[in-house]
Amino acid sequence: MSFGEFARFICAFPNLLKLKLVTISCKRREAYCLATVGFARSLGLCSLDIDDERLDSNLSLYWQLLTAPRLSITLTNICLDVAECVLEDLAPGQQYHPLTHLTHLQKLEIVLAVQEDIQTLNPALAILLSQMPPVCITTVKITYWCHVRRTPLFGLSASSSLYTLRMLDEALASPSFSSLTTVHITFLQLYPRDALYLRANEHLLFRLLRTRRILDLVTTWSDGDGVHRDTIVRLGFKGRGGEDNLSAPSSIEKEDVLM
Repeated sequence: MSFGEFARFICAFPNLLKLKLVTISCKRREAYCLATVGFARSLGLCSLDIDDERLDSNLSLYWQLLTAPRLSITLTNICLDVAECVLEDLAPGQQYHPLTHLTHLQKLEIVLAVQEDIQTLNPALAILLSQMPPVCITTVKITYWCHVRRTPLFGLSASSSLYTLRMLDEALASPSFSSLTTVHITFLQLYPRDALYLRANEHLLFRLLRTRRILDLVTTWSDGDGVHRDTIVRLGFKGRGGEDNLSAPSSIEKEDVLM
């Protein structure tokens, strides 16, 4: 199937409001803009869910679908579930940002699958968000899905991972995201020591978003006693490092974390 055939099939359903695409492949990796293509004028999705965690995923197939002209006013929700590394193909230095013309987008959800052998967070997402033009997005939800890690993300490379989180903080606190009211950031299945590290260094995390009181920051990890969850920063508060002092959550203690 070519990209044109794929796009024509999707656009053949003018009343389609919600669409989920899972691991789409085309014979040729070439995709093209649909802004002036006649058959694409009828596509009026409200919600798009892209699920493709392949390490060699070709995101341009999905991005070019977003150029269908009516989506600029109909699409309000996007969920992107991909491998963290594939975002490198989109940033930096791209000539066209995939979300540029989606002027009515309200909710952006991104799930990043972090490879087990990676020792530091990839800055590609932060770079991609920093390149966005002003948008009316009110809710951003970012999940780092770490699977079952054998190496820490905040070990020897802690400074690099913290720098990536600072870049993400600056991007989401920029004027381009002035309409934001809620930012949910979750680390799923962290290496246990990473969870303890983030709790201990909460004052270094997302200072700009915490100041606006729009951040909800959660970590989870597993050990022999089961799955643990820690809300490091609660929505509406600055966190332990701000003016609103939060007591340590009753759901965990330091002894719960494998050392």
